[in-house]
Amino acid sequence: MYRNIHHRVVGGVDVYYSPFIRWEKGLRNKDRQDVMRENNKSLHLIPQIIAGNPDEMANLCDVLQKEGYNEINLNMGCPAPMQTKHNRGSSLLTDEKSVRLLVEEMNRRRDVDFSVKMRLGMDSAEDWQVILPILNAAPLSHIVIHPRTARQQYKGRVDMEMFEKFYSLCRHPLIYNGDILSLEDINSLEIRYPLLRGVMIGRGLLARPTLGLEYKSGEKWPENKRLEVFGKMHEEMFAFNRHKFPNDTQLLIQMHVFWEYQKSNLEKKKYKKVMKSGSLRNYLAAVNDIFS
Repeated sequence: MYRNIHHRVVGGVDVYYSPFIRWEKGLRNKDRQDVMRENNKSLHLIPQIIAGNPDEMANLCDVLQKEGYNEINLNMGCPAPMQTKHNRGSSLLTDEKSVRLLVEEMNRRRDVDFSVKMRLGMDSAEDWQVILPILNAAPLSHIVIHPRTARQQYKGRVDMEMFEKFYSLCRHPLIYNGDILSLEDINSLEIRYPLLRGVMIGRGLLARPTLGLEYKSGEKWPENKRLEVFGKMHEEMFAFNRHKFPNDTQLLIQMHVFWEYQKSNLEKKKYKKVMKSGSLRNYLAAVNDIFS
């Protein structure tokens, strides 16, 4: 629902990617609902899968192709131990054999445009050097690279020196991901790496939902203009969650998540009032204080 509201109210994003779906004795209903066409009618969504072997990949692809998708993104970057211990996500970056098997599955599905999202490596920022030749020969529409290792999680600096080596050797259209927080960040990447196909923004867009639109318009928006748009998003998200979660406690939990990435954008006291609100009445008063 967040991405649908963002697309409708804000926009500025060409393609949305789903959180990864996985196959564990089947597909979770939550994952199925997330990628169903009827729940993503108005936007361009590329579903993302996470798989450690061809069987898992085939099962997930079957579901998505039946749903009408001809674009699928394979996650080879997730650093979560719950996934890497099953040979999924970034653990594939040190498993040449498994990557070759997954690429073979891609070759069997020539009616699908596959892409890959990856990191530089599991423990070493040089792990990609073994995997990239395999991916260069694979039928990929593009690669998304986050220049950190799995060990780093989301901490520490992105390794731009190693990214530049990857950039020079990658034969597929390349999309950069990682620590994009401002319009200046996007413009700097565009100037420095003119062959980039685009950028993928995660946490930065949650913190600043207007970032894509600011880039498209070519201007940095003032705080009051960004807050006005965020207020419209809040109205729609609150209405949706109010209907879905009639219990006030559940509703507040969902709305607190909505505000989580706004800490750096708001006065400390106002942000704290929203996040610490224990009743719907106090929550609405705190929100009104921000938008009034």
